[in-house]
Amino acid sequence: MNTEQLAARVERLERGMRRLRRLTTVLVVGLVVGLVAWWGKDEIPDVVKARKFEVVNEAGTPVVKVTSDEDGRGFVHVCNKGGDRVVGLGVMHGSGVVVTWNMFNERLWRSY
Repeated sequence: MNTEQLAARVERLERGMRRLRRLTTVLVVGLVVGLVAWWGKDEIPDVVKARKFEVVNEAGTPVVKVTSDEDGRGFVHVCNKGGDRVVGLGVMHGSGVVVTWNMFNERLWRSY
């Protein structure tokens, strides 16, 4: 193999490597853009399921709690900024119940 043939072969290899590098770059950029677009979707789910939900104020104190007990009954508690229960809605004895509490956590009113 003479010098000219070797130089031509090296030139072909270098061109192939440049093409491969460009193709790899395009594929990586496309993959990254696709993943960012997929993860960044703002989908709103039809149903959100959990055993407990809490809405917290800026101090991190729960002010609304949506829970269920061990018997599967649902409850909603609305709390003051200190986290003390003020109003509760739920199920007791097979029917709905509404309860209110004062600032000393004493039950003021309950209706079935």
